[in-house]
Amino acid sequence: MRAMAATIDKALRFWARDRSEQTAIRVGDDSLGYAALDAWVGRVAARVDEAGIAPGDRVGFYAETSLEWCVAALAAIRCGAIVAPINSRMVPAEVDYLFDQYAPGLIFVDDNGAERLAGSAAASAPQLRRGDVAALRNGVATDLERECDADAPAAIITTSGSTARPKGVVYSHRVMIEYAWEEYVHNAPDIGGGVTKLLTAAPLSTAGGFNLMIHMIVIGGSVFLLEKFDPAQALRLLLDHRINTFRAAPIFFQRIAELPEFASADLSCVRVASIGGAAPPPWLQQAWWDRGVVLRQLYGQTEAGGGACVNPVRFAKSHPDRCGFGGPFTEIAIVDDAGNRVPPNTPGQIIVRKPGIMTGYWRNPEATKAALVDGWLHTGDIGEVDENGLLKMVDRMKDFIKSGGLNISSAELERVIMEVDGVDEVAILAVPDEHYGETPFAIVHGPNCAIPAILDHCRAQLSGFKLPRYILVSPEPLPRLAMGKISKPALRETYSNRPLPEPVR
Repeated sequence: MRAMAATIDKALRFWARDRSEQTAIRVGDDSLGYAALDAWVGRVAARVDEAGIAPGDRVGFYAETSLEWCVAALAAIRCGAIVAPINSRMVPAEVDYLFDQYAPGLIFVDDNGAERLAGSAAASAPQLRRGDVAALRNGVATDLERECDADAPAAIITTSGSTARPKGVVYSHRVMIEYAWEEYVHNAPDIGGGVTKLLTAAPLSTAGGFNLMIHMIVIGGSVFLLEKFDPAQALRLLLDHRINTFRAAPIFFQRIAELPEFASADLSCVRVASIGGAAPPPWLQQAWWDRGVVLRQLYGQTEAGGGACVNPVRFAKSHPDRCGFGGPFTEIAIVDDAGNRVPPNTPGQIIVRKPGIMTGYWRNPEATKAALVDGWLHTGDIGEVDENGLLKMVDRMKDFIKSGGLNISSAELERVIMEVDGVDEVAILAVPDEHYGETPFAIVHGPNCAIPAILDHCRAQLSGFKLPRYILVSPEPLPRLAMGKISKPALRETYSNRPLPEPVR
């Protein structure tokens, strides 16, 4: 007899019976209980099935966060399809590249997404409009059930990574379920028992948005999402719904802390507050501590399912720069270039073995083989582990910039700038930014480098958050390493003590 597969859809169906009225998903001021969510998903799944979507087909998503987005994703999963979202701020050139890779048989769009797709090759794919999904919120009960293997892909989340082109990170049902149980069940004492109520500020196209939404469905929790980040609305949600878990980049914690009403807010309900993307400054730590909330540094990446480990509360004040050691089934090691373990407090590459790690990159076996070795994820990040086993993120082997919790690939930005006439060389450096943690600084060299032309081309090819904030035209060729590669360490040293040029955006 074939064993029943553990799938995301089976979890949703279970909680619809067991916690029918409990909030499953709330977006802004609109919410759904589990029973209502399950029924709506059933009706939309029938529509997706009518569109000819078969198990293993991809359903693309190019839209802002909404309840309809979540319902359409869960409906696609119910059909056995693979959810493949991309950032709704991506321009047509980026959209075409990714959807060419994923080849979606159906694309979920809102009005803005449909308008932006009109200028891309992806516009030829059948569309599932947000309004179509909204129209099925109520109606005759319809169900569609397909047996699905636990190891079948459930989602592809795009990551900028460190290459000139983004890659698709694949998660199976099993991977996402195992991550959820380790993170939110085995670590349940952190929230004091009861239902996990999680607020995330991340868009649904990222692991910090989509994955967390799925994790809450798996464990029967409640996820609170924002259509657009508004600090006052986020604070009201935390207070009014007594949210106990909040995960975001430092900029979002900062904007909430800057509100006048924050100084008197009773945030004792927030038992887990984890920061990813960049370390929080001391003043921000103190501001939240004064409200009874301990900010805890998180280490993770999309390939690790989102978060790999988070600093335990008992170390968060004494070792605020540490990222913890993970849950009971997480292993973290530091290795040298030869793959050998190094002593405590010695920098090396961070490798991770844990529940929730990707099954691989979408249709990229070479990159998968390099990243996954004997069950260990080779992160490409440099860190060290102290005598307590606590991880500290030191630097990145992968050359990307973390800006406001989003990854910007230096190589991708360099590739686009090199397409501009007159540019012979370019190097992108990460420089500090008081609002977003880091921002791109472009150093270009060539016979006729025109900054307006560079900016215009970048705007046409890249999302707004990827654009360089600073551009410097170097009169001299950029320094090179012995093997011919541009020496970014030399550039960092040269410009570390020089003022930045005037911002270009």
